[in-house]
Amino acid sequence: MHMKRSFFVAAAFACGLLSFFANAWAGVVFDTGASTDITHRSANFGPGQGVAVSSATTIDGFAMELAMPNGGNVKFTIWDDTNANLLYSEIDAISASGLLTYVSTTGLGGGFALMAGHTYYFGAISDAGMDVGYMVSPLPVSENGMTSIDGANVNYAGFETPALASPGHANIALRLSEYVEVPEPAAMALLGVGLFGLGAARRFFGRGSARRGQA
Repeated sequence: MHMKRSFFVAAAFACGLLSFFANAWAGVVFDTGASTDITHRSANFGPGQGVAVSSATTIDGFAMELAMPNGGNVKFTIWDDTNANLLYSEIDAISASGLLTYVSTTGLGGGFALMAGHTYYFGAISDAGMDVGYMVSPLPVSENGMTSIDGANVNYAGFETPALASPGHANIALRLSEYVEVPEPAAMALLGVGLFGLGAARRFFGRGSARRGQA
């Protein structure tokens, strides 16, 4: 009875691990490509890149190629089809650097659903001025049911209360990462339960053999 009780406790623990590890980062699923030029945006101003979605997916984050020579904060934003309604925003502190690098959001761990048949605009607005990577003479990029809006990026004004400011004519360097099920940790948990059960059974039957030998 003791062995059965211990095994069921371990099984319940493994189920908890299964639900906890069921979702994780799955890597980049959309990438406009390496930038070919740099554009500057002053404080309280920033670019956005549109992406048309034909196959529904949930992203775990997005990144834009940025540099802030004096450091500061960047407000990352996601806008709807009309590019007027703000669906998501977060602020991240950026260290001072003049080197362009992909800077990623940090608050989308729970996932953000992109619905098929809609266009989403991903933006970044600084409070201290920044450089942004973009593509000269861009071509549409299509990956995993998502297509960049060719040569029709936008600009936003206002760090505290962002609003659509003006159209642009480039593809801003953008990456999206997808949120999907990753079962490997759960499989390891179930393997641990199996090993626990085998060990408990071995100890149980070992004690039984010892008692029979003494009799």
